[in-house]
Amino acid sequence: MCGIAGAIGNINESISEGVRKISDAQKSRGPDASGEWSSPNLSSNPVQAVYFAHRRLKIIDLHDSANQPFVSQRTNNTLIFNGEIYNYQELKKELTELGHEFATTCDTEVLIASYDQWGKACVDRFSGMFAFAIYDHSNQTVFAARDRVGIKPFYYTTITNAGAPTVLIASQLRGLLASELTSKKLNATAMSSYLWNGFVCGPDTLVDGIFQLLPGHTMTIDRSGKIVTEKYWQIPKSSVGGDPNAIREALEKSVSQHMVSDVPVGIFLSGGKDSSAVAIMASRL
Repeated sequence: MCGIAGAIGNINESISEGVRKISDAQKSRGPDASGEWSSPNLSSNPVQAVYFAHRRLKIIDLHDSANQPFVSQRTNNTLIFNGEIYNYQELKKELTELGHEFATTCDTEVLIASYDQWGKACVDRFSGMFAFAIYDHSNQTVFAARDRVGIKPFYYTTITNAGAPTVLIASQLRGLLASELTSKKLNATAMSSYLWNGFVCGPDTLVDGIFQLLPGHTMTIDRSGKIVTEKYWQIPKSSVGGDPNAIREALEKSVSQHMVSDVPVGIFLSGGKDSSAVAIMASRL
C-alpha cells in the first residue's frame, strides 16, 4: 500500500515532529522501509518549506535505491507516492527515447520522470492506482494527484503555525489526527451523510476541517499555502460497447499489467463471475 505524509508551508520542529507522528501512525501501510526529506530552504525560509515522510511496501524493485522520498537526478524534484503505475514499462521506454536515464527498475522513478517531462499533464498518461505529491524544485510548489476512481486515499488539512498557514497531507485520516496538530471536532454534516447514505460525500470527512482530494483531481499548493484543485478526468463513454472480444482484450490487458511484481501475487476469490474471470485470465497469463 505505502503511506505518504507531509507538510507544506511554515515548517518548524513541531510540524516536523507532527509529520513523523503521521508516518508512524501509517507504519502498517509500509513496513518494509521508511524515509524523510526536507526542502533545501527549510533552515533559511521555514515559511516556504516542505517536509515529506514515506512508508514503503516493496512490490516493484525491492532494492533500497527505490525507497522514498525519491529525488529526481534530473531536476531535484522530490516524490512521495502510494500505489502502482501499471503502464510504467511503456512510459519508461518512451521516456528513454526522449533522453531520460534510469537508475532503478521501479515505477516510482518513472512517475517522477514523467512529471519532469510532461509536468501536470503526466496524470493523463498514467494507468494505475495512485496518490502522490511532488515538490517542484523550480517553482517551490507541491503538485499532488489522486487516481481516476479514488482507489488510493489522499487526506489534507490546513493549520495555522506561528501566524502562517501550513498544509498537512496523509494517506489516512487517523494519520492526520495522530499528528496532534489538527482539530478533532466532528463534522455534523458528514456524520449525517454517513448515517443516511452509508458513506461520507467528499471532499468532506468525518472530522471538521479535514478533507479528501477527490478522485480524478489534482491539487497544487503554492508557497503561501494556497490550494488549487482541478478535475482532470471523468467517466468517458464506453469504447468497447458490447463486443465480447473487445471486452476480453481489455480485461486481459488490465490483468496482465496488474501482475507485474517482484513479489508473489495473490487473488481474492469471492465465488462471483468477476473474481473467477480474473483468476482464469491470471493463470493463463
